[in-house]
Amino acid sequence: MGGALRRRTRSQPPGYLGPIAAAWLLLACSSPDRRLLDEPTADAASADGGSMDATVPFDASTSSPDAGSAPDSAPLPPLDGGCEPNPNLSNTDCPVRCPETCNGVDDDCDGRSDEQASSDCSLDQAEAVCVAGRCGITECSAGFRDCDGDPKNGCEVPPDDVNHCGACGQGCDLENAVAGCVQGSCVAAGCLDNFDSCDQSALTGCETPVDRIQHCGDCTSECAPAAAVPTCGDGQCSVARCLPGHADCNGDTTDGCETPLDTLADCAGCATACAKTSCVGGICTDADCTAPMADCDGDGSSCETDVGSDSANCGACGAPCAFAASVDSPHASLDGCVDGSCSISCEVGWGDCDGDYANGCESALNTRLDCGACGEVCAVPGAVPSCATGTCQIASCIANYADCDGDGQSCEAYLRSLEHCGGCGRSCKLPNAVTGCESGSCELLACEGSFVDCNGEPEDGCELDVAAPDQCDCGVPNTDSDGDGTADCKDLCPRVAATASACFPYQPRNFDPELVDWLAAPDAVLDCGTTTIDTSGAVTLTNFCGPAPTPTPIIVAQPGGGEVVVIALTSLQVAAGATVRVIGSRPLIFAVADAASIAGTIDASADGTTHGAGGNIDCGSAAGTDVPSRCGNETGGGGGGGFGTSGGRGGAGDDCGGGLGGGTRGTAELVPLMGGCRGGTGGGCTGRGGAGGALQISAGSSLLVTGSLRVHGGDGPASCGGQLGGAGGGSGGGLLLEAESIDLTSAVLDARGGNGGNGSSRTTSGGIGSTDPELPGKTGQSDTAAGGAGGGGGYGRIAIDAKETCTGCL
Repeated sequence: MGGALRRRTRSQPPGYLGPIAAAWLLLACSSPDRRLLDEPTADAASADGGSMDATVPFDASTSSPDAGSAPDSAPLPPLDGGCEPNPNLSNTDCPVRCPETCNGVDDDCDGRSDEQASSDCSLDQAEAVCVAGRCGITECSAGFRDCDGDPKNGCEVPPDDVNHCGACGQGCDLENAVAGCVQGSCVAAGCLDNFDSCDQSALTGCETPVDRIQHCGDCTSECAPAAAVPTCGDGQCSVARCLPGHADCNGDTTDGCETPLDTLADCAGCATACAKTSCVGGICTDADCTAPMADCDGDGSSCETDVGSDSANCGACGAPCAFAASVDSPHASLDGCVDGSCSISCEVGWGDCDGDYANGCESALNTRLDCGACGEVCAVPGAVPSCATGTCQIASCIANYADCDGDGQSCEAYLRSLEHCGGCGRSCKLPNAVTGCESGSCELLACEGSFVDCNGEPEDGCELDVAAPDQCDCGVPNTDSDGDGTADCKDLCPRVAATASACFPYQPRNFDPELVDWLAAPDAVLDCGTTTIDTSGAVTLTNFCGPAPTPTPIIVAQPGGGEVVVIALTSLQVAAGATVRVIGSRPLIFAVADAASIAGTIDASADGTTHGAGGNIDCGSAAGTDVPSRCGNETGGGGGGGFGTSGGRGGAGDDCGGGLGGGTRGTAELVPLMGGCRGGTGGGCTGRGGAGGALQISAGSSLLVTGSLRVHGGDGPASCGGQLGGAGGGSGGGLLLEAESIDLTSAVLDARGGNGGNGSSRTTSGGIGSTDPELPGKTGQSDTAAGGAGGGGGYGRIAIDAKETCTGCL
């Protein structure tokens, strides 16, 4: 199993006692003397005259039993600190009763220590319980961790700590990048100057220098000015020197050395006129020369030199092919003059990477930045790379990654995953359980559906189905409490008995039913046009017409996923023709204790550039890349946003590559619940396709959808004028449906990506947003004379969890 199996408590199925009570129960089951936690001691029973039955559980909601007290005695005056004299005068070991504190002492004289003292334990970012006189952590708040093992400072590590990203001690060290931590994964929050992430992998950091002629300013732009030796400094392409026979006469390095110096107007120099017959090779002569033949000896009578092939006069008279005197070992041989340019052949393992033949083949091709070829960066996901042999290989795997498939191409396996928990092939999948592997050891996080872990042994998963007709809770037989003639788990519904989450025969994802006041949950019948729910700030419900009263939304924190709005209802109906429009900054969950029926539309989609509810939160590399306005006259299109699939790349303009499409993120289970990601802006424009929102419907019994549930992404705007690029489309959002039975026979579930905006030519079409959960968004079209089009947004994520998903099963 890959190390010791550990249990960590999160939300649990019906009958769950809550994290503090569960900790007491777990300790009680393992203690040699269970009376320490849930029974009076024998000494206490004898001390108060034997009147306390040791088999009767202590009721924490009432005052402690006062066996042996004198009912006819007048109450004694209280002491300081909430203490009072013990009315049981025979208990000489405890003369004063005080409120219980976490100190290992029987403060209230009931024969037990610390039984109500957990409220005295206040730890930062943690739920705490008092055990054996000390406060201990039972669960950390959303995303926080206790990495130093000291309960005194609570869960001291925040979820975005780059030194403990995803697990304690798992640091983020990304090459040439400012490291960040998002949802337990290391990401490049930004690249250092003159570096970029061209492979779009957070595991390789910002692996590519973008101040070289192969990648100048960005990942796709090569520096190749006309008739010049190029140079790239601080990401800007410029001219190192002009080739023989050419000059930069207009002072604009963007068009290279644009002026040939073999014309009568520019003869051997800018604006140097020649009053004779010709100027081939930069020699003003009376000889009537036609290129490539030139009068290099200047006798005015013949054109004796071929400047296209003469190594002593290559490209111009007096321009010999020779290595620079300062070069000791050029690692190359001169091939002569070819088409007016000096040509060389490199030795094996060396390359002319700066484009200047005069210094030979200056770059060894066995380095990480020039591996086998100039500008070929050696970067291996999950590994420390090596190019000692001229081929990119794995030197070693980085922490928590391994080459489990043995192909030697990458360290592809994350050793904190359920498939490889702590080592290759060590599975962490337990029966009927949600498991985790954040620390490299398998952990049971929660039980699935109606299963619970009653024996406290996580190795066998969650072994008891509380939906069975004879058992609804660990050790608690079921009874026919609702009088329908059948003993079943629905008898525990809070409308009959206030047991909070018992109406759900499974553990809902992303919220704890224990946090909801189900007795106050109304029935909702939405049949009056458009209902609007705004999840931003103080949540507002407009035209929520069915229930009386209108439900009160609650805002809860998802572990590792930010806040989510929960609207609790007993039942939900959205009539045909009715629309529920969900907007705002947070995802929305409809928590329905009984049945839900959707014949109309619930829409949490993006609207153009406006994000859907809960869209574009902590997207990182899943957002489409913006295109800078500094690229040139014809800018590229923005990349499409990603989520379930990646976004499409923006089309290139003549002077600028398109923005990169966003990558995938999140989990197929949509835990935590999150929306999609925005598209990127086209060069020089500000708009971008909005991200699809996040919607969850959790029904305690059945869910029937004959209408539409929409979380699609927004289309990117077209170019804003001139030669500027179009924007990328936003990705589709997240849609999670869970119930005992789900019927989607006639449903429309829409999580498509938004389309990219057209480029400035208007005929340069934006990439189509993905309509398939297996395919990325399409790439926008490029244009060599105008702005490129935006990339299409990736498909969102749709998760469906039910015991039955069928037709006619309701």
